[in-house]
Amino acid sequence: MKKIKLFLLCCLALTQCKVLFWKDTKQWLPGSWQGEERFYEIRLDYQTKLPWYPLSQNYLTRDYKATLLQHSYRANSQTFATKVVGSFNGWVMNDSIYANDKRIVLLRGLSDTFGKMDSREVLYIADTSQFATSQKVLFGPKQLAAQSDKPKTYLIAAIPSPDFSKLVVLHSNVAQNPRPGDIYVDIVSFDDSRILMQDKFVFAGAPGVPLATWDKQGETFYISQDKKVFQWEGQQNKLVEAQRFPKCFYYRGDTRISSQGKTFLRQKAQAKPSFQQASADYQDVSTQYIQDVGKIGQNCN
Repeated sequence: MKKIKLFLLCCLALTQCKVLFWKDTKQWLPGSWQGEERFYEIRLDYQTKLPWYPLSQNYLTRDYKATLLQHSYRANSQTFATKVVGSFNGWVMNDSIYANDKRIVLLRGLSDTFGKMDSREVLYIADTSQFATSQKVLFGPKQLAAQSDKPKTYLIAAIPSPDFSKLVVLHSNVAQNPRPGDIYVDIVSFDDSRILMQDKFVFAGAPGVPLATWDKQGETFYISQDKKVFQWEGQQNKLVEAQRFPKCFYYRGDTRISSQGKTFLRQKAQAKPSFQQASADYQDVSTQYIQDVGKIGQNCN
């Protein structure tokens, strides 16, 4: 009996430690390829502890800090290197990092709750070599609130064109508990923040992000609405139904596979990352187009 009591006391003490003291935690998020020799990844540093309520296993979190890592690999010399580009306050949404040359676009939040809808903003880093001075918030709660002709909406995605000349901002009037709701599509110019197009459609899975992608030239944007696909081209003032669209929708900045099939690997959180060359039969499917919505995503990498 004494041994049982001692065991229970030890368990209670360990639980109390988790409740009383904050613990440093790290997390690595899926990143984005820049060409074939560079991969950007986000490391989140924050603190966690268990809440006082004994039946809840949801950790409390605070003090998020994001660090942008650049991994470089040269196949000719078989060399691999990692460097810290810079850090900023807040967390970064999964699958939201996009890179083009020295430019980065991502969706971050500044609250103590990861993913909180009303604290998200689109952060643009114009030059990674001048990380601290080239950061700019392109879109956030203030810009959404200024759209007085719309109900309150929440950012769910920001998707730049491949050449970073245009930015698609997706926001929804649904904050949680997926249900049919409106997806608002704003397309703006990177140069002067000029609005090029605004439209909306009803999406059954709001506030989830619909499948969406740009063509490789950055001239046409595609977005899926359940059983339809809409598209936008530069001269249009609204979305129109697409009769032909990409077979594979890569709408996120999360693909660990480059356009030529190279894969970024991190087997364990603390393990050193690595690159894996493409298989001999790898095919780039990003240029294949179809007309049947039901075949979207079939045999995609």
